[in-house]
Amino acid sequence: MKVSIIVPVYRVEKYLKKCIDSILEQTYENLEIILVNDGSPDRCGQICDNYATLDSRIKVINKENGGLSDARNKGVEVATGDYISFVDSDDYIDKNYIRTMVDALLRTNVELICVTHEKFFHEDDSMVKVPEIECELMTAYEALNGKNSRHFITAWGKLVKRSIVEKYPFPIGKLHEDEFVTYKYILETYNRSVAFLNMPLYYYRQREDSIIGHRNSNFSVSNLDAIEAYLEKIDYIKKIGIDESFVVRDYLIISSRCLKNMKKYQVNYDIKKLIQMRNSYYKQYFLKFNLIEHLRIIKAYFL
Repeated sequence: MKVSIIVPVYRVEKYLKKCIDSILEQTYENLEIILVNDGSPDRCGQICDNYATLDSRIKVINKENGGLSDARNKGVEVATGDYISFVDSDDYIDKNYIRTMVDALLRTNVELICVTHEKFFHEDDSMVKVPEIECELMTAYEALNGKNSRHFITAWGKLVKRSIVEKYPFPIGKLHEDEFVTYKYILETYNRSVAFLNMPLYYYRQREDSIIGHRNSNFSVSNLDAIEAYLEKIDYIKKIGIDESFVVRDYLIISSRCLKNMKKYQVNYDIKKLIQMRNSYYKQYFLKFNLIEHLRIIKAYFL
């Protein structure tokens, strides 16, 4: 089984070598390593090209800057592996990351597998451990709405059949791009199981100068992309006949947080429509939520 690892690269000169080295050190060797230099203004392009001379498995795509989604999409276009795994270029992976997931795929015959991760901060590489959760097979609905659903949101930390990934390109110019796409991967397996491993084999770097760091430290109208993603998800799930109330719950929580932050950061945006839409959904689905879900929705706005 051939695995394509796609790494979008932009302004990560400080971290890139550690990322690529961790991929080259994989105990599973049947790899295609696709480094997509997204017009990075630093030495990232040169670093990628240098690595390509050292290992024939490495392909380098040098392109004009188009953003994370565009870089991932370009990688998917040239991928030839049976399965695809995305790795962000400021993160790194355990040497058994791919082998562990491939072994599980062969045992279970699933088309998507997810592992846990550990967060660390770039200042001293100190780890923030994510609690381990038992390995299990689960339905698509459980992956989206179960206790482990947060692990299935990101594009990284997974191995997904290439034919599934090719169906759903990442949206260009959006923040929260993963939330527009990964649930569609999972729903492609609706009549089968997906696998979840309790092994933290992916190391996620938390840093302030990353896209995610900016999301967490400030707020702008672009953050409303998350609301758009959840509204799209509600419609998508309704069309295939799944009870969408759990997505509405998450939408209400996300929109409440957005509204709170818009007031906090005095974002110049007409929020009346957002409030009306949020209230409309809350009234429509009020009876479908239990007490804990109601408290989570209320807490998101006031705390």
